[in-house]
Amino acid sequence: MILKNFHILKVKDVYDKFTNGVLVVDESYQRRKVWNETDKIRLIETILIGYIVPSLYLWDAEIDPTTGQTITHIVDGQQRVNAIVDFIEGKFSLLKSSLTQPDITGNYANKRFDELTEKERVNIWSYNIPVVQLSEVDNVETIKSIFYRLNLTDYNLRAQEKRHSTSNGLFAELAIELSENEFWSNHNLFNAGDIKRMKDIEFCASLILLARDGIINQTTQRPLNNAYDDYKDIYEERDIDKMRILFWIDSLNKFINDTTIGFIQKKSQLYTMFTVIDYLESNKIEISDEMVLNFTEFVKMYLDYRNDNVDNDDSTKIILNTYKLAVSEGINKLKNRMIRFNIMKKVLLQGINSIDEI
Repeated sequence: MILKNFHILKVKDVYDKFTNGVLVVDESYQRRKVWNETDKIRLIETILIGYIVPSLYLWDAEIDPTTGQTITHIVDGQQRVNAIVDFIEGKFSLLKSSLTQPDITGNYANKRFDELTEKERVNIWSYNIPVVQLSEVDNVETIKSIFYRLNLTDYNLRAQEKRHSTSNGLFAELAIELSENEFWSNHNLFNAGDIKRMKDIEFCASLILLARDGIINQTTQRPLNNAYDDYKDIYEERDIDKMRILFWIDSLNKFINDTTIGFIQKKSQLYTMFTVIDYLESNKIEISDEMVLNFTEFVKMYLDYRNDNVDNDDSTKIILNTYKLAVSEGINKLKNRMIRFNIMKKVLLQGINSIDEI
């Protein structure tokens, strides 16, 4: 039976424990920091008003055998703790546009923590945060399950964040490792919001599925959920799949230039390019300068194309229109993925003029 002890911690206690590394976030199941600055400001506003904030859920996970210090996990509440710590350390100010209470706005607008009066800072340090202390739990799997239940709604956790909170293992580790490749950041392929919500890891997990199963229908989360489970403990081809995907990434670099980068930054286009590169690799076809030129010309035509005045005799416009439809709706449907793959493969191998023959 899981026991719960209800008590309070002052902000000072939480800050000290967190900054000293004895109150921690276990990234093996926790999602990344997802709160934006407005979210953080409104939490601080709540503290300044003196209203109660939601409870922290804490778990004493281990004791340091050398120092005897207890290491406590934040099972739920890391967004709140990070917001408080960031404000105290001066990482954001109380933007006027994000405050909601007139009296708070008048007194605190655009101020940082060190710009508050001594009394105001003391009030924050001494603010009481409610805590639910979990006990009689001796394994992290139970804690993961509790975290998942606390964040069960789609509003709180995306599908990938749910997988991260409940799954670990070889497949999950490879997806995370691939997401840390500098290729993604070098070309701005995932923005800050994507990374916070783990869309980069989800995309890399889809690349692993591409390496293992080829182009598949992925309109639901089932294929990824199954892969996380099936390859959790035994994943014999892990290193082979990893090297294969790294080869794709290296190959895609050859197609990126000032003209094509905006096109490739769209996730559906990015996925399509990986499917074609996989085809080239599987058929031992080397990427040539001509292929890069063909791709660049296609991108120019695609970007200039408008969905109007499509004549039935104009095959090029029909194909471009078909491709645009395949990236505007149902982008993870097998049919639309295959449409994009077949058109792009033809373009790379035979040039823009071959588009009439598709």
